[in-house]
Amino acid sequence: MQNISIKDQHDLARLIASVMEVNSLDTIWTEHSTKGRLGSRQEVAELRAVTDVMNRGIADVVRDLAPLERFLDGGEDDLNQDVEQFLGRSELDPSVKARFTAHFEQAGGFSGYVRQSIDQLRSKGTDAADDVKRQMDHLAAGGTVEGDLWQQIKCALLGAAGGAAAASGNWWALIPIAISADNTGCIPH
Repeated sequence: MQNISIKDQHDLARLIASVMEVNSLDTIWTEHSTKGRLGSRQEVAELRAVTDVMNRGIADVVRDLAPLERFLDGGEDDLNQDVEQFLGRSELDPSVKARFTAHFEQAGGFSGYVRQSIDQLRSKGTDAADDVKRQMDHLAAGGTVEGDLWQQIKCALLGAAGGAAAASGNWWALIPIAISADNTGCIPH
């Protein structure tokens, strides 16, 4: 694995934390936004606060992609090998490992998967955040909504977090990220 500065490691740790917060808040947002009309002004205010934090989190992730891109530019092959070795020794179910391996191979390796995630976030992350804000405004006006954060953005966030974990040597973080990606439907069954 290539050397990575303490600042870049810090930025990548912040990226991981932002992704996990956005995905956790999206679960709350979805639960409360899709149950019908919000019952009180307090619920509207609380859900708006969740929306604001989600939007800031997405912006933070997009801002923090630069060290991940620099890392990829410096050693995609090494990263692919490191992730293959990690998957081989991890305690993930063998069928889950096989699905991840096949999915990464289709993207040109783990680094290709991470680059696709970065591209998705750069091209559509702001639109997804704006969509959640529009839905929140509709809820606040007494309307109802059906959706939550776009599936492709959820998956892109998790892909970037996985790349950040591997790039910064935070291998322990890959298991919950992988489980989240699998449970969210990011890895085809």
